[in-house]
Amino acid sequence: MTRLNVLLNIVQVPRFAVLAASVALLLAAVYAVTSNVFVYGTIQLNPLGPDWLIVAIMVLLAVVSGLLVASAVYMRSLRGKTCATGVAGGTLGFLSSACAYCPPVAAFFLGAQSLYFLSAYGLELSVAALAFAFYGLYDTLGS
Repeated sequence: MTRLNVLLNIVQVPRFAVLAASVALLLAAVYAVTSNVFVYGTIQLNPLGPDWLIVAIMVLLAVVSGLLVASAVYMRSLRGKTCATGVAGGTLGFLSSACAYCPPVAAFFLGAQSLYFLSAYGLELSVAALAFAFYGLYDTLGS
């Protein structure tokens, strides 16, 4: 059975489809605020205009992360192994956000305050986060 067939079987089960959609919507909302699409605390678009390439990457990252969570829960119900690469991709996506508070808070909790300088490389880190999330999904579906 190919990985695509496994993914299609997972999303055809209603509870896993709802889980994937819920996680994707939640992460899309978080990424919309942290990547400066919306002004924090309001529902207004950023008057300076968002970077649409980063917005597209963040939406794709949210969808892939939702599928990854649903796949990991499904695979965990079959056997105990899941892939930690998707978690790394999600953390990297959070560190790459344009939110002024998110990278230092995440770096503090990760115990890596010296990594704050990486927040200047938002686009590159977003692409890396997306690659990690895709690899995590690929590896999870193959296990």
